[in-house]
Parts: sequence; structure tokens; C-alpha cells
Amino acid sequence: REKTLAKLASLDFHERSRQKVVSYSESCREAENRLRNDIVRILSGQAKRQLAEDWLDLIEERADQWLTSIGYKQDSLPDDYIETPPQDIQIVRDNLAIIKDVIDPKNDKYGVKTLIKQLSDRIYPLINEFICEARIILQQDMNKLVKDDSHQTVHLKAFASSEITVAT
Repeated sequence: REKTLAKLASLDFHERSRQKVVSYSESCREAENRLRNDIVRILSGQAKRQLAEDWLDLIEERADQWLTSIGYKQDSLPDDYIETPPQDIQIVRDNLAIIKDVIDPKNDKYGVKTLIKQLSDRIYPLINEFICEARIILQQDMNKLVKDDSHQTVHLKAFASSEITVAT
């Protein structure tokens, strides 16, 4: 017990407390900088462009994987197919048959609706999150800009209370 008391007595609680406060202060500054960067990215349109690029890349990647999995041959046409004929026209015809089946709205032979659902389930939450963040930032900006005659901030209640979601 005396050993424990001696150990406690030797601790510099003031210094430890100061270190914790400095650490928390640095964490808050880092969070504030990240938030400021996010605001700039949203207001500049950079965040929206990045989101669109990301989900278009995801759609392209998953569609290519899915098409390959159902027998579509990605390399059936040369890049300059106008001037250079395909090596095997039958593969091109087989690909055409697959695409015709894929776009047939009456028959979901290959499960394209499942692919669309999977992509929607991944993409729409990201879009909804972006919309929520953008609404908050835009509302803050609008609250700063819009003033009534008595120079008090006019709160955009209709804007703030409206719900915006992307249908899935």
C-alpha cells in the first residue's frame, strides 16, 4: 500500500492533465480542418464530381464482371473495329444474343435486376449521405446570407425541414 501511495505521490497530475488537454485540442483542430476541407469540397462541386466518378467506376466494374460471368466476351471487337474486322464474328453474334437477352424487359434471364438492386443498395446510401451533408452546409451558408429588415437571420424552415432522399 505504501508503495502504491508513493507511486501516486510521484505522478505529476498537472503535467498529465496538460498533455491530455493538448492532445484533445490537437484532435479538435484536426477535426475542424477536416470539416473545413469537406465544406470546401462540397461548395466547389469537387465532392459531387468525385462521388459521381466513384459510382460510375463501380457500375462499370461490376457490369463488366457481371457480363463476363454470363459469357459475354469483352475483347471480341478490336479497338479500331471500323477498319479491322473482328477475329471471330461468331463471338460477336453470341455477345449480341446475350445483350438482347439482357435488355429484354419481359425476361430477366441473367438476373440483371439483381445486379441493379445490388448496385443501388451500394450507391444510393452514398448519394443520400452526400445530400444530407450538402444540405447542412448550404443551410449554414444560406443562414449567413439571408437577412430580414431587422438584420436578424431568417431561418429557412421549409428548406431545413424538407426531406430529400433518393428513391431506391
